[in-house]
Amino acid sequence: MQPVVIPSKLEQEYLLRALEAGVRVRTLRQLFLWAQGELQALLPHQALVCLRLDGGGAVRRLECLHGALLAPGAMAVLYDPG
Repeated sequence: MQPVVIPSKLEQEYLLRALEAGVRVRTLRQLFLWAQGELQALLPHQALVCLRLDGGGAVRRLECLHGALLAPGAMAVLYDPG
């Protein structure tokens, strides 16, 4: 059994800020700013892949948000992993 992880006060504050800001995201630009701001503080990352699925589970839209240069061909692999 995994031990219970209790976030620190600072991590709790980051989580609260990320949730509060995340519910106001309406556009792709807002999503990018949120991912590079509040979410980055909570969960450091170089890229964030967002998927929108249809009712059958098929990918309807894919967005890769990144604040740094990706390796050549990385986007192609995300869009067509096969």
